[in-house]
Amino acid sequence: MRVVATYYQRKGRLGFSILEVLISIAILAVAALGTSAAVHYGLRSQAHGKVVSEAQAYADRLMVSMLEQNLAFSSTSLPASSSGINDPASARVALNAAPFNNASYGLPANSRFTRNISVINCRQASESGGQYGWKDDIRQVTVKVYWKENSREGSVTLQCISKLAR
Repeated sequence: MRVVATYYQRKGRLGFSILEVLISIAILAVAALGTSAAVHYGLRSQAHGKVVSEAQAYADRLMVSMLEQNLAFSSTSLPASSSGINDPASARVALNAAPFNNASYGLPANSRFTRNISVINCRQASESGGQYGWKDDIRQVTVKVYWKENSREGSVTLQCISKLAR
């Protein structure tokens, strides 16, 4: 009977050793760090996606306005860089700068976003002659919307072909 009582006392002990507690805390800490890192990167990705989506909406609004008003063909030659329709490559212009400064465009006045619009002829200088004349009625329109995010510049680009309305 004495042997049985000793056996139950050893098996029925309560509590954990310090080593067991430390191991379980280490496992929980690794799991918590992994989970918090995943949540952090998920929230960062969500914020970045929101900014990209907003920039895409502004680029789309600018492109639609360019196409609806056929601004790529506002003159017989390419639009001047001062027109706000054909910016130099390095220019960053406010979203609502001319000719999009009318409130009907719905572009914000003071925004972290800037834009660059370029219009180029589809007919190359090397393409001379009558067989390429149809290319004079086509221009490539590029709308880029820029923003600063974590000290880096992000951008969204839309390109399309605009045809001279006759």
